[in-house]
Amino acid sequence: ENYYYDSSITAWRSAGSKTGVNQRTTALELADRTTNKSGLVPVVPTSVSVVSGSASLSGATVTLAGISSVSLGGVFHSGYSNYEVIFTPTGASGSASVFMRLSTGTIAADANYVYAISGITTSGTVIAASSTGNTYFYLGDTDTATDRFSSKATIYSPNNARRTVASWNGMILSGGAYAGIRGNGFYNLTTQFTGLALVLSAGTISGTVTVYGYNS
Repeated sequence: ENYYYDSSITAWRSAGSKTGVNQRTTALELADRTTNKSGLVPVVPTSVSVVSGSASLSGATVTLAGISSVSLGGVFHSGYSNYEVIFTPTGASGSASVFMRLSTGTIAADANYVYAISGITTSGTVIAASSTGNTYFYLGDTDTATDRFSSKATIYSPNNARRTVASWNGMILSGGAYAGIRGNGFYNLTTQFTGLALVLSAGTISGTVTVYGYNS
C-alpha cells in the first residue's frame, strides 16, 4: 500500500483513500511526528567509557558510579544542530572541579578551549575568570555534599564544520563560599565532534548525565 503526505492535514494518506491514515501508525507517520515535534529529545549514546568505577545506561541517561571521567560517543550527529547536557552528581570522594571536553572518538584535550565565567558567591563577592587556550571547558565544582551542585550546558553546532560554541550554568567553590556561575566559550577549530567527555580534576564522582537534542 502506498502513502503520500497531505500537508493540509499534516498526515500521511493512503494513495487509494481520501481520508488520513488514522487506523494504524505507519513508519512514515512516526517519522513525521518525530520530525515535527519541537523541544528536547533524549539522545542515546552509541558508546560509554569510564576511567575508574562503572557506568550503566537506561534509555538515554548514563548513571555513573565512582568514576574519574566518562566519555559519551555518538551523541552529536546530523539529526540535531544544538544539544543540552545535564550532569547531576549524587556522590563524590572530595572537592574537585568538573571539566568538559569534546570528542571525535578521540577526546580533544588540546589547548583550543576558550571560555569566560562570571558569578557571585553566597557572601556577595563577584568573581570572574577566563582562559584563551585551555584544554577543557570549566563547568563547575563539587564536594561530598553533591546535592549543592549540578551543571547544565548547551552545545551549539558540535557536528558541523564550524567552531563549537558552549554556554553553561554551574556552581563553584570560591574562598570557602559557594558561587553560582555562568560560562560561555568555544572550541577554536572547525572540528566536527560526535561526543563529549566529563573529567574530574581529582578523586571520583557518581551521578547521572543525559544529552538532549534540540528539535525545532
